[in-house]
Parts: sequence; structure tokens; C-alpha cells
Amino acid sequence: MKNRHIKEFFAILILGFLLVSGCTNTVSTNTANKFDQVESYVHSANSRLSFLSSVDINTVWVGNIKANASSAKNDLTEALKILNSISPSDLNHQDQIDLQALIVMANVDIEYCDLVQGSYSDYIENTQTYNQTKDPNVAANSMKVIKVSLSSMKSSFDHMAEEMNSIKENDLSPQKIRPNFISMKSKIQYLQESISKTSNMLENECTIKCNSGYVVGTDCQCHPACGASYCSANAVCCGGQCYTPCPFGSIMGADCQCHPEYSTNYCSGNILFPVSCGGQCYTPCPSGSVMGMDCQCYPAVQQIHCPPSICPLGSECCKGVCTGCLQGSSLLHSPTDCQCYKNKG
Repeated sequence: MKNRHIKEFFAILILGFLLVSGCTNTVSTNTANKFDQVESYVHSANSRLSFLSSVDINTVWVGNIKANASSAKNDLTEALKILNSISPSDLNHQDQIDLQALIVMANVDIEYCDLVQGSYSDYIENTQTYNQTKDPNVAANSMKVIKVSLSSMKSSFDHMAEEMNSIKENDLSPQKIRPNFISMKSKIQYLQESISKTSNMLENECTIKCNSGYVVGTDCQCHPACGASYCSANAVCCGGQCYTPCPFGSIMGADCQCHPEYSTNYCSGNILFPVSCGGQCYTPCPSGSVMGMDCQCYPAVQQIHCPPSICPLGSECCKGVCTGCLQGSSLLHSPTDCQCYKNKG
């Protein structure tokens, strides 16, 4: 996941309070003062969250987001208390309808603040971890939290949309509440669609990370790296390229060519008795260990079986390893040894 995120989550849903405009002459001074207080709280909440529209998801401090969302929620909670304290009898019929709409919108804004503090902060925090970690297990755990957070956010926005749908748009004052209502409703719908797209992308895209020396394949599994890519199951990596395995009875040398098995012409240096494994030439394992079918050395107490039928002609199975000796030497079987020794006499 290369810095994918839903930046639009930072699009502020805080409602713009317009009920006061144009109606201060139709309400009591006390009610007008309450509207002024509500407007002040709403502006404060908006200012606390406005910085989110320009942050970088990879560097933003989640603690700062939570603190500002918490403060914004406190402002909105106070505004809601005041809205609920306004007597409908002090308002004309149209303003009563608008007041009820504002109460619903304020509740939706409070739920939005809860979302920012909770599932969205989890989403950001784990996106940062996923993008920065090289540990496949940490990445996998972060991706799980990311998907859970997206699901939680979707549920929250679905509920917000349901609350907004309880308001009849055409009943609202065209010059006061309706423009804010339409804007807020469209933002919620856009965020619902954005979350769904991101969730679908994560489900259909490979998001695993591999340990060093491995790469992610088209099957979304980790494969041993070969150069900049990896080899198919029936190919052999040599010199950073993939080759067709050598035919039976031969082995691929360091020159990436096929040679007669157990030939020492290409396995020089300290490889006196080359061991064939996986179509390549290996130095025998140290004393007290054996080579498994994965071409790795293991303590001799780990019994790794190899059916005799899979060992090539001229070799035999010793402690799980197909081992062959050069002419004039024989394989000695002992509890701790699987090496070739010169024949006596």
C-alpha cells in the first residue's frame, strides 16, 4: 500500500450555522443570544479541525488529531445543549423546522468527531506503521487493523447518512439551512463511496510484505528472490537469472551450466565432495549435521528422510541426504558422520 489513504476524511463536516442570519428581529433577545453562543461554539469546533485538511498522513501525529477532535466534540456538545434549550414557542414555524434540522446535524457532527478520534486515528496510525515497517508480521497485523477501521468508519458514515435522510430537504429555509444541509449530505455520501473503494482495493490487491531475500509473487505469496524477480516452481536461480533445471544425472554449477553430477571440475576450492541438492552443487554440511531436502543444514538429531528411490545413480541416502562418493572412496554410515573416505588398500 503505497501511501494510499482517504485524504477526504479531513473534509470538515462541521455545519455552518446560518439560522441566526436574517431572523434576529423575529426572536427574543434571549433566544438571539443563544444562537450567537451556538455560532461561536461551532466556529471554535471548525477551527480546531481545519488543520486536518493539509496534513501528511505519513507524518501527522495521531495524538494531535485526537486532542483536537476531542476539543471540537466538546464545543459541539455545548452548542447542542444550547440548541436543545431553545423554546420552539419563541420561533416561527419555519425556524422551528430549521432548529430541528440543526439539532440533527449537530449530532452528526459529534459522531464525526468520535470517528476522527477512534477508527480514523487507528486507520492513520496503522497506515503509518504499515508503510514504515519491514517486518512482515507487523505489516500483516497493521493491515488487519486498517481493514477493521475502514469497516467501522463505513458503519459510522452509514448511520450519519441515515440521520441526515430523516430531514426533508425541501422543508428547510432555502437561504439559511438548506445549502449547509446539501453540502454536508453530499460530503457524507462521498466519504461512503471513498471508503468502499479503498476497502475493495485492499481486498483485491496483495498487501503482504516478505522477509529480506524474498519477493511477493503474482500469487500474493513470498518467493526466494532471483535478481529483481523470482523463479517459477520448476526453474532454478543462478547468477540472478532463472534457468531450466539440469537433466537427471547432471547438476548446475557456479557457471550456470549443467555438468555431470559429482564432477569436481566446476566445484573447486574446498568443495572436495560436492553434494547435489535441488539441481545445484553445495559444500557438505559440517560434521554433526545433515542436509535436508530444502538444501539447508540441520542437526543430525533431526531425522530428515529421503526415500532411496529419489537418489541418483551412484549415490545413496545417508541421514536424509543423497550423497555420492568419488571413485576410490566409500560412504561411511555412523551416528554422526555422512562423509566419504578413501577405500583402504
